[in-house]
Amino acid sequence: MKFISPIDAMFLIAENHVQPMHAATLQLLEPPEHAGPGFVRDLYDTLLRHTEFDLAFTRRPRTALGMPIDWAVEEVDLRCHVKHSGLPHPGGMSELLDLVSDLHRQMFDRTRPPWEVHLIEGLQDGRFALYFKWHHALFDGISAQTIIRGAYSTDALGKQAHPLWHLPPGHRPRGRATATDTRTDEAAKTPPRRTTWQGALDAGLAAVPSAAPKTVFNVPIGSARRCEIGAVPISQAKTISARTGTTINDVILAITGGALRAYLNRHDRLPVKSIVAMVPVSLRPEGSYDRQGGNKVGAALCKLGTDIEDPLQRLARISGSMLRTKQIHSNLSSAQSLGLSALLLAPGVVKTLIDPVVSVPPPFNVVISNIPGIAHERYWGGARLSGMYPLSFPLHGHALNITVSSIVDELDFGFVACAESVPALADLPMFLLQSAAELTSAVGASQLS
Repeated sequence: MKFISPIDAMFLIAENHVQPMHAATLQLLEPPEHAGPGFVRDLYDTLLRHTEFDLAFTRRPRTALGMPIDWAVEEVDLRCHVKHSGLPHPGGMSELLDLVSDLHRQMFDRTRPPWEVHLIEGLQDGRFALYFKWHHALFDGISAQTIIRGAYSTDALGKQAHPLWHLPPGHRPRGRATATDTRTDEAAKTPPRRTTWQGALDAGLAAVPSAAPKTVFNVPIGSARRCEIGAVPISQAKTISARTGTTINDVILAITGGALRAYLNRHDRLPVKSIVAMVPVSLRPEGSYDRQGGNKVGAALCKLGTDIEDPLQRLARISGSMLRTKQIHSNLSSAQSLGLSALLLAPGVVKTLIDPVVSVPPPFNVVISNIPGIAHERYWGGARLSGMYPLSFPLHGHALNITVSSIVDELDFGFVACAESVPALADLPMFLLQSAAELTSAVGASQLS
């Protein structure tokens, strides 16, 4: 018997039919050159024959008096978890995102382990998609991404497609993941010194931004979902990072902040104060693979500088804010970081449970997650991985979620919003490219001056 941790229980308690608490990745794959028309169906049939499971994939939450208590181990019927489908004509990205948006709004049946894999074919460019969805109480984003990475091979000629639910020992990830944070701070290199709970509380609260302004994103949500995807060349982010002495994560936040500023401007809803992002911080060792599942995630609050027109000044604001947060967490134990994060997020969690109609300033406006990705070409059953877009979930009062992961030469962004609350979500990928170009241009101009 494994008891459900407090942070995992939070995802289960806060869940309801308009606020499902699952995450996913949308992976795009190119079949090998000589693949026949039955290639994807053959992959599906092969997966159904893999009936061994890592422990986390056999668990479902068990409750007592309506509260999640522990994880029950269940027999797994793969046909209930692994699906094969095709897109309607013309099979464009619009049709794929329509299907994914529909899949992403659906809650899990808690009588079974809460995960699904969907193989989707019919894209007009010849690619197919793998949509992997899991309850956030089962895995955090870092753990799930590590499992996904372990299922892929570096061998372009390899024909085996390893199932996500049971990786052979040689494919279980070890060592470091691909880090997207390339600056080495003294705070990050110094061994943590463990401080008292009072010291953790004082330091953490001192770093919290003042109340976030209310925005178009801070509204009640319904059950409909809209998923959109976008990408930025990683070379742009690396150039900006190197020339400004900031981290890749700082650059991602600055590009995203610029896109959100442009989006809010377009809709005449840009607040005078900067909007605030909640940025999840992984507390598990890089590249670790935990067959037990669960969450080890802290939280940082960061002003995105949407009140600043100059993109370089916006980046500097974000970099300073995130550096202070790293210094605080570097001095805390994992338990202290989790406790402090829970305290910082408590007002938002309470509102999702008892007051979904937001009537006071929210603690933050959007969630922006950066998950380590894949640095080199990867293959699955001989198919080349060409895109990997992470998708998370909106909350009552926080109708937009943005997640990013790196893959080879690009940063892949996944946008998930309440379809009824956030208008024109498809504009955000366009504004993302515009923001990246503006920041790149500003860095180049500053080098010349």
